[in-house]
Amino acid sequence: MLIIICDLRKRLSSYMTRKGGWIAQGEISELKKQTKISYERQLNRITEMV
Repeated sequence: MLIIICDLRKRLSSYMTRKGGWIAQGEISELKKQTKISYERQLNRITEMV
């Protein structure tokens, strides 16, 4: 059971990194509402901050 949890954590962290950590900020519902254009615009804004 512990191995499964560790594997899930690894997948979740890599997924969060890919999305710019937006899930950690609890904005996943906001992402679902947005169009692809505004999604890319926010992604550019986040990459500029980093």
